[in-house]
Amino acid sequence: MRKGFSTAAIRIGVVTFLAFCAGEGRAARPAHMEFPIKLMNLETGYVLGNGAGVRLGIGDSGFGIMNTVQLTTNTLLDMATLVNGQLKVRLIPETEFLPSISTGAAYYNLVSSGYIAEAVVEEAFSGEEMDLDSGLDVISWFVSASRRINGRLRAHAGYQLRHVRGDFETKSPVFMESEEDSMGIDADFDESVTQRCLVFGADFDLLDHFKLMLELGRDFTSGRARGGAGARLGVGGSFAIQAGVLWPGAELDEDIDIPVLPHFSIFWRF
Repeated sequence: MRKGFSTAAIRIGVVTFLAFCAGEGRAARPAHMEFPIKLMNLETGYVLGNGAGVRLGIGDSGFGIMNTVQLTTNTLLDMATLVNGQLKVRLIPETEFLPSISTGAAYYNLVSSGYIAEAVVEEAFSGEEMDLDSGLDVISWFVSASRRINGRLRAHAGYQLRHVRGDFETKSPVFMESEEDSMGIDADFDESVTQRCLVFGADFDLLDHFKLMLELGRDFTSGRARGGAGARLGVGGSFAIQAGVLWPGAELDEDIDIPVLPHFSIFWRF
């Protein structure tokens, strides 16, 4: 009797200890590791909330309202004078049978485009002062779905649409002079392009504070594949560092071709 009681007590103790450790592991994993709001370029189906509704840092920063609505801005782009804001709304919460589905829209405006255009034109025309106006605007829309595969792996899919519009106009003629003649030129440029992408992604919690991320997709406008790979390191309960690469890169001129672009952000999530 005593032997059977002791064996049963040991089994109960072991099961209780393992359950406690599993619960501690889940509790130790911060929300920015458990529910990734964004991978690199891919917005997930989750929104700020779920116990951690504010994100601040170098990169996407914002806050959530009632675990349903999210307002954000990218501070890196803001510092680069590409002022931006995003509204994201969760349409369907994740359940046993359904993924979390969200949609959102964002606006970007390069407020320094006039200064940049003036500097480029003045350089091309030997420092002559120009009277011109220019602008660059981007409007984007997306819908994304995310679902937990198991305790550490989540899958994501998203459709993205971006409309980019650029304009350039001289308010007075730009004169080109030679030894025998001079000619005034008026420039009026207004072009736009719409980019459509379908992107799939996944994130895997290798450790409670270390996440791996992957994106793969298709840009239907350019007919090229696109993607990204990165990692996120959580420090403590709210701080995280994220780094990775995005492709395709950028072709600056005929001699300089950057195959991938760096991705980096640091943030606190509360």
